[in-house]
Amino acid sequence: MSARALAALAGLCAAAATTTPAQADVFNGRIAFTSFRASTATPPTGDVFTMNADGSGLRQLTENPADDAQSDWAPDGRDIAYRIRKPDSRTGFEVARMPGSGEDHLRLTVTPTGEASSQPSWFPDASRILFRRSRGDCVGSIWRMDPFGADPLLWHDPPGPQLYPSLSPDMRRIIFTTAISDTDRAIQVINADDGTGLVSLFDVPGAYDSAPAWSPDGTMRAYSSGADDLHLDIDVMTAAGTHLAQLTEYAGRDESPDWEAIPAPDTDERCGDLAGARVIDVRAAGEGLSCETAPELARAWSPGKRLGNRADRVGGFDAEIEDFGGVQRVILVHRGNGEGDTGNEKLVAFLHQP
Repeated sequence: MSARALAALAGLCAAAATTTPAQADVFNGRIAFTSFRASTATPPTGDVFTMNADGSGLRQLTENPADDAQSDWAPDGRDIAYRIRKPDSRTGFEVARMPGSGEDHLRLTVTPTGEASSQPSWFPDASRILFRRSRGDCVGSIWRMDPFGADPLLWHDPPGPQLYPSLSPDMRRIIFTTAISDTDRAIQVINADDGTGLVSLFDVPGAYDSAPAWSPDGTMRAYSSGADDLHLDIDVMTAAGTHLAQLTEYAGRDESPDWEAIPAPDTDERCGDLAGARVIDVRAAGEGLSCETAPELARAWSPGKRLGNRADRVGGFDAEIEDFGGVQRVILVHRGNGEGDTGNEKLVAFLHQP
């Protein structure tokens, strides 16, 4: 990542590190995507990978010669919907799901011969899954079904071939890719309720701008971009369409990114990241826990600064640690909470990248 891109990302994080009313929220977790870098097949097949939001910490989740691709995190950061090759077929696709560990695959769609289901995307409230249904001539439309594949339904069919549909966090808009020509794809949006309000959000003529995904907090989008559909990397842009950074550098195809949403507790302040500590998005709640003291507690908990081997406590706080597919959510809860201190329960929450 270039120095300019890093500076842009830092500025965006700093803008978010302001005092806000207490509210339930989410952390921006890891990015799942498809890469062909591990394939030894000819032509190459894809597998599902994840990485941290800055492009570090690459992990391969699937090792399936049948071509796993187009992964999408469930809203709770636990499960992933993704595309598989039609069983016992060399053509066509179906939609499946698995836990974030990459095990226990479950097929969700059974699509008629000559058609394919692919490019799944969860509703933000986890009530349904969006997906693309297409025919052999590549004509595609936007469908939806329940989380286990029941009741598939055609939802919207805007002009042109639609790819990679995804709902905004407030469920008011659908963002997707449209093929403008053989060498040009654009990122567009429509209103989710009635399919109106078609707008081209981002289009570099002659470039494959594709596979957009909203960050869980709605301030950024990840997408794949490159010279053509065989040479793609993962990029990040703001919600307004300003390019921020290129996250992967691979000579082949890295595509179909999706951002993991990790549930966060109610907090009052957001204090940004801790450089060098692998601590991301420090947040605080309770009287006396400002953006001066909360990062100090997070840094004291971090492995590089920790005294001894006690990861379960720091100072007067107990640590609740949970792994979300390669990134840890840490919540430091004050031991005095719930002992007559009503309305002032102190906690610090953040992500840690091992």
